[in-house]
Amino acid sequence: TQPFIFEALDVNRNIAIMSLEAVVSFNDLKQATKVMGTIRDITSTVMKEKEQVVYKDKINYLLNNTLTASFVLDIDKLKIEYINAAFQKMFGYSEVIISQLNKDKLFSLFSINDAIIFKNIIDKVSHSTVGECFSGQYALKMKDSNDFVSVFANHTVYELNDVTGLPAKML
Repeated sequence: TQPFIFEALDVNRNIAIMSLEAVVSFNDLKQATKVMGTIRDITSTVMKEKEQVVYKDKINYLLNNTLTASFVLDIDKLKIEYINAAFQKMFGYSEVIISQLNKDKLFSLFSINDAIIFKNIIDKVSHSTVGECFSGQYALKMKDSNDFVSVFANHTVYELNDVTGLPAKML
């Protein structure tokens, strides 16, 4: 069953967002005889979710309107989920091709030394908090070429895992 979500005023007259879950027992005449339930204050959870949506909206706007090559990486899957137009133009990859480079295939975009540098950046971001930024210098391989392009990048948390609260995706 779905909880009933409503707003209420707390003792200080601040708006609180509440979640009500209840079970009702009925007698043979279909009359309610017992009601058991819980009411939880979910204000902080809802506010965090709203803040994350606003944060992602701002990042998406920047990603789609910048001339800087950018991508979003799923940290657990080691998979690039999104590349902006500037990334596509600079390196020649489409989103379809780049999304197929997951796990160890992702590191085919780097030289051996640069793959180690990038793995360290992923590790730092995966143990960071929103707002922390980690810079790195490495080279990415051009599509259909053995040439590499030097990249000076700043990486940060893009999205948190809903359950653990830890970084799930990085920019």
